Amino acid sequence: MILRSLVFATLLVATPTLSLAQDFPITLEHAWGETTIDAAPKRIVTWGWGNEDAVIALGVTPVGIPFHAYGGGEDGIKPWIEEALSKVEGEKPTVLENGSEPPLSRSPRSNPI
Repeated sequence: MILRSLVFATLLVATPTLSLAQDFPITLEHAWGETTIDAAPKRIVTWGWGNEDAVIALGVTPVGIPFHAYGGGEDGIKPWIEEALSKVEGEKPTVLENGSEPPLSRSPRSNPI
C-alpha cells in the first residue's frame, strides 16, 4: 500500500512538470529509490487539499478528486473548481470519499493513468 501511495504521489507531484514537453519514459529519483513512468499520464486522480487546482490550471480535467467537507458544496466540490469545470467540456470528475489514503481500489470509474 505504501508503494502504491508513493507512485500515486509521484504522479501527482510530477504531472505538472511532465505535461510540459517531457520525453517518456522518465525515471524520477526520490527518498525511497526511483520510479519510472513509461508514458504521459492521461487520466489523473488528485488527492489532497488543492491538488486539483494545479491540474485544472494546466488545462487537464482530473477524472477523480477528493470530497472537500470544508469549503466544498454539498457535492464536496469547491466553488472555484465548479466554476473552472463549467468552462470545459466533458464529464465532471468523480468525487472520492475522504480517508487517510487515496481510495483507488474503490473508484473503478476513475481508473487513473
